[in-house]
Amino acid sequence: MVTTTGGYAELAVAEVGDAVPVPAGVPLRDAVALLADGRTAVLLHRWAEARFRRAAGHRCGTGSTRRGPGSG
Repeated sequence: MVTTTGGYAELAVAEVGDAVPVPAGVPLRDAVALLADGRTAVLLHRWAEARFRRAAGHRCGTGSTRRGPGSG
């Protein structure tokens, strides 16, 4: 089991809805590696996008240039 904080356990208790089935033919070792690498890739993408936006002079956040209703 992989928790949201990145901890690993050989045995764990989880809700059925939180479990992710491993497709047939995919070794558990590979499935866990994909999960960890995928999370790392998403975080690196978010970091790079924020850095690119700052370098281009954009404010970080939602990317919206509006300040709110009636600010036009």
